[in-house]
Order: sequence, then C-alpha cells, then structure tokens
Amino acid sequence: MAASKFVSWNTHGLNHPVKCGKVFSHLKKSKADVVYLQKTHLRMTDHSRIKQGGFSQIFHSKCHAKCHGSAILIYRDVQFVESKEISDKNGCFVIVPGKLFNIPNNDDQSFFEKIYKNLSTLQATLDSIIMVGDFNTSRQIQTNVILKSGAGINSFRESYNLSDPWRKIHHSYSRIKIFLLENRILPFVTNSQYHTIIISGHSPVQLGICFLDSTVSQRALRLDPLQLSCSAHHGVFLQINCTPDVSHSTVWKSLKAYPRGQLFQLL
Repeated sequence: MAASKFVSWNTHGLNHPVKCGKVFSHLKKSKADVVYLQKTHLRMTDHSRIKQGGFSQIFHSKCHAKCHGSAILIYRDVQFVESKEISDKNGCFVIVPGKLFNIPNNDDQSFFEKIYKNLSTLQATLDSIIMVGDFNTSRQIQTNVILKSGAGINSFRESYNLSDPWRKIHHSYSRIKIFLLENRILPFVTNSQYHTIIISGHSPVQLGICFLDSTVSQRALRLDPLQLSCSAHHGVFLQINCTPDVSHSTVWKSLKAYPRGQLFQLL
C-alpha cells in the first residue's frame, strides 16, 4: 500500500493571489495527500481562495478577522469521510474527530487545556492522533520557561504518548514545527523531512505514513500433501510438544510450520 504524505506549512498569509498561487503550486509538486496550513489570515468570506489544487475537502477555522487561521486540506484521491466538525467560537481551531487536528500557536495555556478537553471527550472514538503545527516553542519543552503553552504541550504529549518522528533520528530541538504521533504508529512512518524555506519564510514539513490496509486478508499457509505423509517426523514432533501446558491449537499451528523447517535442512 502506498504511503500517505502529510505536509504542514506556516504560510504567513494567503490573501495575496500571487503568493497563494505559489503556495499551491509547491503543494502540487509535493503530491501531498493531507495538508495542514497555519496562519492563513483568511476570513470566512475568503475561504474560496484555498479551494484549488485538487483538494476536494477543506476544513478551515471560522474566523471573521484576518488573524491566525488554520486549515486542513484533503486531496481528492484520499478517501476520507467526515463524521463531525468542531470549531472554536473564536475561530482559532478546527477538529475533525478521529482524523485530523489543527490549532494556532498562541501562548495561552488555558486555550490548550480547552483543546485537550475536546480531544478527551473524543478519545474513545479515535483510532489515532496526529497533532501538527507551528508550535512556536522548542520540542525540548522542559527548558523553555518563557512560554506557558510549552507546559501544556508537554503535558498533552506525555498523556497521549506522542513523539516527533523527525527528532527520533536527528536529536535536534531547534525546529519549532512539529508532527506529534502516537508511538504505536511510529513504525509505519516512511519519511519525515523539512523542505527548503520558500515563499512564506517558513519551511514546509513533510511526513509519510504507510497505513495498514485491514481489508487485505493474510495469505494462509498451505502445505503440499506429500509433506504430510512423513509420519515418522510428525510422531517425534508430537511426542515432544504434546504436553499439558500447551494447547492443541498451538501444537497444530506449530506442526504446520515444522515440515517447512525440515525441507530447509535438505536444501
């Protein structure tokens, strides 16, 4: 199954048509499936400007002023079904339960606590959490005593067992744009990288994840009937492994793999 590509970008304003066009031109070249945009500075009446580039589903914070602005864009080839959309009354964030999450980076700990409260109520219905954005604080949050929001982010990361895959490899704390994933889905990450700084003065961040396709059934082990005719070897195997502390199902599964090992010895 092909990996899904996530891109996060602090655009620093998309009101100018030329700049907006350059941003989406770069996103098209990156072939992103899901895009997280920060600081779009778009009002509700201007959301049509980001309905381009092949992104069929647009989720944008509902803000009436040109401040902040977070958006999540889903490419048309991505199969995504929205179950619910939650927006802050001040238009600072948008949540799509179970799938995507995007917020601004204000230095307001109470604001982050409100976000976490919303996520806590949805935790039972979430398959996984991907938290993305320009956090405006170092990943080594315990050394950052200036920002109150740093403590809130660190608390959330520990509570939900989240990690940044890029820092797992590079061990650097200088970057403030972060992907936070649950540790259990880190093995499915295929790549994580920072692009060149262009257009907005901020570098886009890319993440690739190869999700397992639960609809594909595993191939069953099938043995050649001739392999089962070797009763002498089977008798020895059963004599050794048929004990009271081993279930019959475990013995049967082991027995199906045993002839394969015998064949390897003959090669």
